[in-house]
Amino acid sequence: MSEVKLSWEDKDDSRLFRLQFQTPEARVTHQLIGEFHAALDTVEAHEGPCALILCNDGKFFSNGLSFEALIDDPEKLLNSFHTLLGRLLGFPIPTVAAINGHAFAGGAMMALACDFRVMNKEKGFICVNEIDIGLALTPGMCGLLSARVPRTAWVSVFLNAERVSGKKAVEMGLVNAAVGGAEVGAVAVQMAEKVAKRGEMRKVYGAIKKELLKEPLRLLQSGGIGEAERMAAELKARL
Repeated sequence: MSEVKLSWEDKDDSRLFRLQFQTPEARVTHQLIGEFHAALDTVEAHEGPCALILCNDGKFFSNGLSFEALIDDPEKLLNSFHTLLGRLLGFPIPTVAAINGHAFAGGAMMALACDFRVMNKEKGFICVNEIDIGLALTPGMCGLLSARVPRTAWVSVFLNAERVSGKKAVEMGLVNAAVGGAEVGAVAVQMAEKVAKRGEMRKVYGAIKKELLKEPLRLLQSGGIGEAERMAAELKARL
């Protein structure tokens, strides 16, 4: 079974791609990462105005990394996830996260790696809850998160694993909009339509993003995994 599905629709002169997770929790596995990259290849190969919407249905946007894959080989999964996050963060085509439900841990990171975000205000939280799991954030994860989360919220979000609602996420600047659950998809399409013209200017769009996000991109590429490997091994030993 595929773990992601890529579809698209043409609106006027623009193509709006939709990458939808195919499992209820959208846990990040090696299969999901491989299929995600293949979908990004397809989007990037399209010529002309375009944008990408990342979405899911149901209770979760994504519940983060697969626990089984993480404790089996933390270095392999984390390095692969870093590569995906770096590609998404620096993607030369506009990206929109349609956060329908919970975006926890790695799921929050995928959403925050997108250029624009709209969230369900009726249910679901953004939560960086690695501290509750007993895992350290890697240098690359810290680089991405610190680029997106205001410094004044670092203690509550990273050290206290605050569950941030849609309304509060707007106030904190984590998302661009929070709307009713039934409206998330439509608003994401509206956002994508407005910026799709930048997809035709991808060399410039991508170059500006890479300069603005140079440090988190560097850390995702070569910052290693820090204390996460040791802590994953300790967690495995306790099971």
